[in-house]
Amino acid sequence: MCLTMPAQVLSVEVDKAQIKVDSARGKQLVNLAFDGLLKVGDWVLVNADLAVAKINPEEAEEIKKYFN
Repeated sequence: MCLTMPAQVLSVEVDKAQIKVDSARGKQLVNLAFDGLLKVGDWVLVNADLAVAKINPEEAEEIKKYFN
């Protein structure tokens, strides 16, 4: 079973993004698995070191409820 976590984008490179999942995990560099345009502050779903989809802030908050 694969599990994706919501993470907020801190910076964006060509095909990678620096993200913050939560304060305990710190920052992480992930590869982008989609062609969507990202900017600082956007939310993505992350599995391992791969951002698989862009989501809106409301979706991120709803998903985070299940992990707290």
